[in-house]
Amino acid sequence: MRLIRVSHLVVVGLAAGVLTWIASSTFDPAGTALRLTGWFPVGLLVLAGAVVVSGWPVRRLTRAVARERREPPGGQGAGVRDGPLGLDPTAAELAASAVSAVRPSDLHRVDPLRAARVLALARASAFVGAACTGAYTALALLTAPTAVVEPRVERLVVALVSVAAAVVVTVAGVAVERWCRLPGDGSGRRRDP
Repeated sequence: MRLIRVSHLVVVGLAAGVLTWIASSTFDPAGTALRLTGWFPVGLLVLAGAVVVSGWPVRRLTRAVARERREPPGGQGAGVRDGPLGLDPTAAELAASAVSAVRPSDLHRVDPLRAARVLALARASAFVGAACTGAYTALALLTAPTAVVEPRVERLVVALVSVAAAVVVTVAGVAVERWCRLPGDGSGRRRDP
């Protein structure tokens, strides 16, 4: 599994910002047609919370697997197999095989399909958050020079709060994606993509 690179998120954010700037400058040069509502940042924060809450059981499983690899049961050196193509396995690939390697008291069962869905949700949230960060940053920059009238100040505040909420979604998506990654095989080799 290749982890999301920060550079990819920056490119998505910049592209969304440039496209928003061009579209807003071209189709609404006065800046009056676009309405920014205060509900958008609330929706982004709900999305970030849903990503974290759905990823928490996977995090517990991966931590239990990591603990089990450090201290195998009965001193047997039992570990979890490597993933395909020599890459570090993801939680979705190994949730089923990890069940037998983890002490029952530490394990809260996670369906492999659910782990894969959490991973997909986390990755999508990171990219959506990056795109929203870029778009709302562009809107804030377009609104800032004319923010002397009350409606414009309100629009600027909503845009800045939306930028902050979008950053929270991006961070939550990247963090949960990292939670879905099982630890390496402990051989000391680093095999990160």
